[in-house]
This record gives sequence, structure tokens and C-alpha cells, in this order.
Amino acid sequence: AVIWRTAASRHWPFGQAKSPAVRTDCSSRTGSDCQDDSPSLASRIGRVKLTPKPVAVLTPVHRSQPFAIDLLSSLVDQAKEIRDMNAKYTALFAWYDGPLVQAMKRGDLFLIDEVSLAEDSVLERLNSVLEPHRLLVLAEKGSTEIEELTAHPDFRVMATMNPGGDFGKKELSPAMRNRFTEVWVPSVTSYEDLSQIISERFVPSLVGFCKPLLDFVQWFKDAVGTHRRTISLRDILSWVNFMNAIVESVVERTTTAVNPWDAYIHGASLVFLDGLGGGTRTITAPAGMKQTKSVHDPDKRLKRRCFEMLLSQVPHEDLVGLAADVFLQTGVLYRTGGDTLATTSEKITDDAQRFVLPNCPFSISTGSTAISTAEYFMQAPTTARNVMRVLRGMQLPKPILLEGSPGVGKTSLCMALAKASGHDVVRINLSEQTDMMDLLGSDLPVSEGGQGGEFAWSDGVLLGALKRGDWVVLDELNLASQSVVEGLNALLDHRGAVYIPELGRTFIRPPSFRLFACQNPAAQGGGRRGLPKSFLNRFTHVYVDEMDSSDLLFITSALYPAIPQSTLKNMIEFNSRLFYETMVLRTWARKGSPWEFNLRDLCRWCDLMVASQGGSHWDPAQFLDLIFIQRMRTQADRMEIVRLYNQVFAPTPAYKPETKPYYHISPHYVQVGAAWLNRKAHVASAEQNASDTVATLTVEENTESGAHPHVGSGLQILHSQLNALENVMRCVSMGWMTVLTGPSASGKTSVVRLLASLTNNTLKEFSMNSSVDTTELLGGYEQIDLQRHKKEVVNRIAEMLRQISEALLLSIEESPVSSDAASTTLTTGSKKKRRSRSPEAAVAKSNQNKRREEGIRWLSDLHATWALFVNRAKWADRQIHHANPISTTGPLSSASVPSSHSLLLDDDQYNFLMQVLQKMDKLVSTSPFFDGSSAISRSAVTTLMREVDQLRVMIHKESVAGKFEWVDGLLIRALQAGHWLLIDNVNFCNPTVLDRLNPLLEPNGVLVVNERGMVDGQVKELRPHPNFRLFLCMDPINVEVSRAMRNRGVEISLLPPEVASRDTHTLLNAVGIPGEPLPQVMIQFHIKLHNQ
Repeated sequence: AVIWRTAASRHWPFGQAKSPAVRTDCSSRTGSDCQDDSPSLASRIGRVKLTPKPVAVLTPVHRSQPFAIDLLSSLVDQAKEIRDMNAKYTALFAWYDGPLVQAMKRGDLFLIDEVSLAEDSVLERLNSVLEPHRLLVLAEKGSTEIEELTAHPDFRVMATMNPGGDFGKKELSPAMRNRFTEVWVPSVTSYEDLSQIISERFVPSLVGFCKPLLDFVQWFKDAVGTHRRTISLRDILSWVNFMNAIVESVVERTTTAVNPWDAYIHGASLVFLDGLGGGTRTITAPAGMKQTKSVHDPDKRLKRRCFEMLLSQVPHEDLVGLAADVFLQTGVLYRTGGDTLATTSEKITDDAQRFVLPNCPFSISTGSTAISTAEYFMQAPTTARNVMRVLRGMQLPKPILLEGSPGVGKTSLCMALAKASGHDVVRINLSEQTDMMDLLGSDLPVSEGGQGGEFAWSDGVLLGALKRGDWVVLDELNLASQSVVEGLNALLDHRGAVYIPELGRTFIRPPSFRLFACQNPAAQGGGRRGLPKSFLNRFTHVYVDEMDSSDLLFITSALYPAIPQSTLKNMIEFNSRLFYETMVLRTWARKGSPWEFNLRDLCRWCDLMVASQGGSHWDPAQFLDLIFIQRMRTQADRMEIVRLYNQVFAPTPAYKPETKPYYHISPHYVQVGAAWLNRKAHVASAEQNASDTVATLTVEENTESGAHPHVGSGLQILHSQLNALENVMRCVSMGWMTVLTGPSASGKTSVVRLLASLTNNTLKEFSMNSSVDTTELLGGYEQIDLQRHKKEVVNRIAEMLRQISEALLLSIEESPVSSDAASTTLTTGSKKKRRSRSPEAAVAKSNQNKRREEGIRWLSDLHATWALFVNRAKWADRQIHHANPISTTGPLSSASVPSSHSLLLDDDQYNFLMQVLQKMDKLVSTSPFFDGSSAISRSAVTTLMREVDQLRVMIHKESVAGKFEWVDGLLIRALQAGHWLLIDNVNFCNPTVLDRLNPLLEPNGVLVVNERGMVDGQVKELRPHPNFRLFLCMDPINVEVSRAMRNRGVEISLLPPEVASRDTHTLLNAVGIPGEPLPQVMIQFHIKLHNQ
């Protein structure tokens, strides 16, 4: 049977045109992972051998016909075959039959899985196949004669689908349904049928659990209702398989008898109870706050009822030693006696190495990777329960879905568990932009060493992890599109396989492969959607409980042992009460809600204290403004935070916020309040393009008019923004992402531009809109553009020329004179001092003059050669423009302008560039102006020489027609170069675009560029440059960014500026309105007009 999964298919099932060299090239690149299932041209041509005895080798030969006619006919037929095969081999693309065409030709059974998820245009294309004549016209093949294909007599079509009404599901059109014989498959709900199925699945020692299991299932259906939770046969069989796996595995590893009722209760918790709270969870009491009558949590009440029902089914003799009270309170099952699965790691007695936590009854096998301890505290009470649930779910080969609010540690739990057990883990951040090609792979251009138009298969990040047997974490699962969700069905269920149509191969899931998925509840918005029930019941669902005060105190005490526990308790209490008042009672802070106050905020608070305080002095109030106050969007809400802080931390002195801190600017650093940053020695490089924003700082002191120091680009240091500027500087010093919110014209982007100018950092700006997708930030494959390559190399040479010139001039001006040679004799008179120089000082002065003249001569010669190159390059550009005006607006390749592309880097330009580089190399290596301490090295010059040679070869000798290359986007370029990146209007784009950056924003985060495919057999992982900083700006009047994104950064809200202020006078003076009276009149007129 040929199975076509419509949700996973990226092509119609009829066939597709693709490069005929893909399979052969893929075999050489991926080894046994990709087989060439079609004979090569050489093997096909090898059937014909022209020898002196052609009759002996050419077959078939029909002796009944005249020999000459038979030989001629055979030669003509085989010559046509050679010609056709040669044309097919040399073609850029060739037709390959799809699974439907193959099944129709061979007479196979064709099963269309999830048929209702296919596009209507695809389904309507099947109409002729479903008619009695079963005809398919292959108009897509594009040949001179339209091919009509009639199905084999044994060909059959079958289709399956889930009924409409669920998330992402839809019904077939009446015309399509009328062409099928429709059969409704009812669910297995009969008690007798279920009992028979379960009895056959249970191991002999557990057959007696059929009745209590089915009794609990029926009770649970009545208690929950089908509208909230659908219990399928797959769920019941998961319970059965779990009990079988536990009993069999523990018997093999221990000599202690296992109480089957323990496995029974754990199985019920695994299948039905661990996932309660997911999907429809509402806001409950925060960490550290007890439940009150005003805070309802029906999930906890339902769990307790389920625990009571399970305990009521356990026989009285099996309740001995069972801590029933603890189980009812926490859901943790253990015994005080010896009849337990395994309560400590010492009871694991098998030969294989196992990973198990103390007092956890479940273990998993360790991997081959070196075990490392991550900064994740599994011993915290709530965290230990979450880990126990995950380990319990891992006793089955089913994937695990972790759901919970932002900041509870879903992804961190999976990553830490993989490191602690010695497994390699791959994190894949899903979004609406992700498709199956990103996960499984696709045919990508061969950018290095390939020919024009050459494509090769590149494994996707999921397929690569599947083949290696790694763990995979699918983050933000409910942000993925419906096609991606349904395309994973075969990998998630009992089949455990994924079929790649382009390769014609099925990859089976190895035993070491584990798949985890993480998501925030769909009710939190941000582009999240509900998932279909048919997809969710393929997972073991685990709702990750939020941490309480004991967990937070345990973790913060371990991470920050220097901070007194009394201070930590007050900080946790403040954080909990803040959440309770703003998110549960909702008495204030409605503007900007919903808010997140969790472990991330506490860790940032502690990080700031450890970085700036110490000893016996610990003052959390110093950073209250940054962590909590500044995110509030009204002055009244900010005063409420001050009120709450003074209540919690009483009787300490009352906190008084500082709104206008002191600032100071020196040549080496910038200080605002208690925050300060170093100023770079040089302004950013000359490789900026027109979209980059780089301002040069010029400070002017004018004490008479009271004007503030300002930036040459027109930016002003305003008193109203000093508080926000101080907090942004703290975020920059700590390496945190800053989220700036505020109304229009409140100065969000100006604050970032001002700080970049003050510190001499390169600032890149990108403005979001509704049509932006991830490729504009990360990059993509583009046709090779020789002009772009030349521009990049020339800009780098120009930047090095600037650096050498600057260093040379500074070296000339700062040349010291030795103290002996500069010794002077002072003669003091009544009205003046007379200074006389020694002969040695005169010689030193003469040498210094010669040194200056030599440096100027070096510099003049270098710039003269560079001017020759610039003039020649301008002339060549004009010639190229006249030869092909269109090429100047698009990429220039060697095939686009065959008569003039060589002018892009002709002999004169090449010689001038090499002369410049040779003079640079000689200057750096032999000149006395440069020593070993210089930042400019000969290796950098040599690298530029090599790049110029490669560019020349690419332009003159190699053909780049049809070739593609990966071009980094703005984010990746800033990430690698250490620039600052300002993304403006972040709430204009789809929220899933920003959520693609989540892995980068985690502590020690990396950016996985799976869109690029495999690079040297590995997915490209980029670690940010130490100087890279990310800023997000938005006006939240229309829509907010997702809660997860807000929680990963520090939010600073800029309130609307006051019109009648000194800052307004400063701005008016800066734009040319002089004095005081005229600006005052303009301000008064504006206020009066606004009020009216």
C-alpha cells in the first residue's frame, strides 16, 4: 500500500519536476542515509556496446526477420534511448512520478490519510481518478504530448479522516464525499469489547485489573464529561502498556516483589491526572500564596476526587504502608515499607547504567554523552514532582507534552534532564513560519563546490536528530501550523516512523530517540491555538505545576548563597503578593496586564544585587525601579508598587524612587545614576549601509543657557528620560533584552539611539510590519550576487585603511621624547622663566620631525593608490551600467552580463587593490609606527588578499549562473559582529515571528538556524557576540507581544512626556527656536489648543 499523508506532503501526489542529479549527489553527501534507487546514465548506456561483433551483444535479435533490418531497428531504438537518457541527464529538472502515479501504474492500494486536511485544489484534482473510467491527465508533466494515465485494474483508493468540529479539522465537500463509499467507524466503548482487548494486552499477572480499570474509566467519564476530555482506546491501552512495562522492567532489575496496585495508580495518574490543568487553566493563586475562597481551582479538587477513587479500589491488605495522606495532598505515591517499585537509586541493581532521582520510583537509561549537571535544581519540592511525572511518562515510548505558564521551567526541565542523563538534545522552536521542510529536510542549493543549478538533499533538524537517536524538544508546539502538527502523526503514534517522499525512504524511530513538546496554554494568546484531540492523545500530557514559595526559596538560596535568607524571603513574599494583587484580585495594574511575576524576575533581582552589592549590605530597593516599577504604565500603578514594597519590607526605611538621577559623561565612560558603561575608543566601522543608524557624539558644555550635552545627530539628553536611560544602561551591562513600551513620541527609539551614540556602539534598526517573516531577520538562500561580494570585500579593505590611517596619525602625534633627551635647564628671573634645550633634546626633536614626515609619506602613498582604485571602480560601474542598465538594480552574475561582468574586477582594479594590501602589509610588519600591541595584524591583511584572489577567480573563471548561496539576515549579522539591534514596532508583526527568537533569549542561549539546512553535517548554531544587545520597541495601544516574549526581557515603559517642562524648551532651542519667551508662548498655545 502506498500511503500519502496529505498534511505532511509538500507536493501533489502526481509527481514533480526536480533535478535529476539530486539522488546521485545525495548519496555521495549522506552515505547510506540516502540511496540512489535509479540506475545511473552510465549503467543505462552500458547496455549498448559498439564492438566489431555487434550481433553478439545487441539484444533482442529476431531471427525470423531479415538480419539487416533487425540490426538497424535495434541500433535506432537504442540510439534513441541514449539520446533520451542524455537529454534527461543534462536537463536542469526532470519529471519524477509521485505516489499516486506509481500506485496507478503498479495496481497498488493508495491510502490517503487525513484526507480532509488537503487543499481543495488538490482534492478536486483527484475527481477524474475517482470516476468509473479512473483516468488521470498529467498536464503538470509539461511534455509536448499530454499524457493520459489509466489506472491498473487492481488499483484502489482508500481515505481516512477525523470528523469536522475539532481544532483544524474540516469536512469534505459534498462532491468529493459523493465519489467515495463512506464508512463510519464508531469508537470502541462497549464494556465487553474493551474488557476483551485489555485482557489480551495485560501480562498474565495483571489480568485481574481489567474490572477496576474499566470501572475507573467510566467513573472518570461521568466526573469530567466528554466536552472537556475525550477518553479513547489509545488512552486505555497506554495505561495497560505502562503497567506491563513497570512490572516487567522492575522484575528484571530487582528481586523485590512489586505491588501491582502501585503500578495501577501510577498508570491512572500518567494517563488521566498529570495533564489536568492544561489547555483551559485559569489564573490561580501565585507562588507563596495559599488558596482562598475567592480563588477556585477545580482541577485540584478533581484530582483529589480521583485520588480518593483510586484508593477506594485498592484492597485493604495492599494499603498497608501506603502514605495515603501524602498521596491525597501531593499526588506523590510512596510506601513506608519495602513493597515499592524503587524508592532510591541504590535499589537499581541492573547492569546497565540508569538515571534516577532520590525517592523517585522511575528511572531511564543513560546515554553515551558525558553527563553534566545543569543549573536546574531538581530537588526543589515542586520541581521534583514535575520531574517525577516526566520520568513516569518516559516509561512508555510515547512523546511527552509539557504545558504550563511562562517561566515555570518547561523547556529547562527537558534540557536539564537530557544533560543529567547523558543524552544529546536538539531544541526546535516552532512558529507559524515553520514548515515540514525545516523539520525533515529539502533539496537545497549546493553553495560550496557545486555546479550551477545543482541541488542536494539536506536533512532537516528533526530528521537529523531522529537518525542519530537524540532527544528533541519541540518548543511552542501550539504555534505551529496545522500542516506541521498533522505531519508528525506517524512519528508520534505506534508506527514511530517518518516517510520522506523526496528520498522514497521511511526512517524508523530508534530506541534512544525521545520527543518532548512544550507549550503555553492557548488561552494566553500570542498566536497560540488549540490542538486537535486526535493529535493530543498521541502524547503523554504533563501539566507543569507552578513553583510555590518553598521552591523559590530553595532555588534562590542555592543560586545566591551570599544573600541572607531573610532578604530572599521578603523578596519572594513581595513577588507573590504583587502577582496576587494584580493578576488574581486585579485591584490595580489593569493597564498592560496580564503580567508575569515569576522566578525569572527574582533571578534578575538577585543578579543585580550580587553584581553591585556585597558583604553585609544587601538592599533590594536599589533595583526595585528596574525590575518592577518601570514596567507599570501609569504613575498610580507605580506608586502602588512602592506602597506594597514598604509594607513587605517594613520596618526598613521607606523606599523613595529617584526620578531624575545624576549623569556624567567622560571620554572613557558614561554614568547615569548608579549605572555606567564604557565608551568605545572608535566609532563603528564604515561598512554601515543606508539603513543603519550610527551617530557621532559631540558634547558641548553651555553653563550659561543651561543646555544639556547633546549628540551631533540631534538627540538630546532630557531630564525626563534619565530614569529610563539609567535602567536601559543596567540592562545593557547585564546582557538582558530590553522591551521599551510607550505611546507615540515618548522617546523609545531615541533613548536607544542616544545610548548607542554615547557609548560609540553600532546600532542596527529594523522596523516590523505585518508582512515580515523570519527570513528577513535570519536570512535565506539567494542567487549569487557578484556585486555584493565585491562590496563586502571593498568595505572591509576601506575599514582597515581607516583603522591604519587613524592609528598612524595618533602614533605620529603621540610620539614620546625620552626623558634624558628632553631634559631642560630652568633659569628663574624676576619676571619670567627661560628654558634652554640640550643637544640631545634637539636631536630627538629632529628625529620626531623625520618620523612625522615619514608617516605622512606612508599615508599619502597608501591613499593615493586607494584613490586610483576608487576612480577605476567608478569607471567600471558606469561601463557596466551602460552595457546592461537592468543589472544595476538586481544581482549581477557571470551569466547576466557576459560582455561586461569582467569589468566588475578587471586587471587594473585587482592590481590597485593588491598594491593597497601589500603596502598595508609592509606598513604593519616593518613600520616603526606599529608594534605588537596594535590591534591590526598581518593575518587580517593576508585574509583580505586571499578573499580578493577568490573574488577574481569567481568573476573571471567560475560560472555562477544558477548558483545560490546563503545570505545572513540583519539579526544574524548583528549577532556575529557584536552590534546592537533595535526592532521597532514589534507588535505589528505576527507574534510567532518573535517567538522564533526564544532560544536566543534564554540564559546562555543560542540561535539554531535550521532554515539553512546542514552545514558540515550539523545544524548551524550561533552564539551571540559578547557585545550583542537586543532592544524591542512598541506602542501597545493596538496589541501586545506575547507574554512569553515579554517575560524573557526587562520591560521599561515610558510615560507620555509633559509639554510644560524644561525638556520641551531644550528641544525647541535645539531645532532653532532661540531664547526663552518664544518657546514659552508656543508651549502655552499648544496646551490651550489641546485642552480645547
